[in-house]
Amino acid sequence: MPVSLRIKLNRQEEKILAESRKAISFLYRTRNHAVPRQERERSPLLKLNAQNK
Repeated sequence: MPVSLRIKLNRQEEKILAESRKAISFLYRTRNHAVPRQERERSPLLKLNAQNK
């Protein structure tokens, strides 16, 4: 695998990991209480989900 491709893949993986961490911290923050609609709409989970489609 060419080095440039490997670097590109690593960057994508890092982005996905960062998004996942945001999503997980969002879940932990909001697990015990109702979430205001605007925060729910900004949820990193929604962004992650949209990227995966």
